[in-house]
Amino acid sequence: MTWHYDDDHDDYADDGQGLSLTSSGRCLDGVKAYQQALEIDPGFKEALANMGQAYKEHADSQMAAECFRKVLKIDNRHALARRLWGLMRHGLGNHRKAAMASITNRKMGAAKGSPCLTNLDIL
Repeated sequence: MTWHYDDDHDDYADDGQGLSLTSSGRCLDGVKAYQQALEIDPGFKEALANMGQAYKEHADSQMAAECFRKVLKIDNRHALARRLWGLMRHGLGNHRKAAMASITNRKMGAAKGSPCLTNLDIL
């Protein structure tokens, strides 16, 4: 993997900008940055997962779930997408689905302490 320095054509820079915007409360601006990253690399799993997080923070659970589904379609073991989707389900009161996601993560052989188990173990 190579690092690019041209911000106009850099999926990693767009993803980083999206993280910064989302963490400062500008979720929809973050989504736009993630979309730019995905225009460069439609299979950029981290940008998709982060965009799901931005939608989650913006209280758009339908769009967040769509992003998490896309990530898991590319890589069904993607720890961040599984963790975020489980946390979102838990927050929405879908405790059973969140718990099932935690069990699935364990069955997939995730190591104790990995991001996909963090915070889901308490369910």
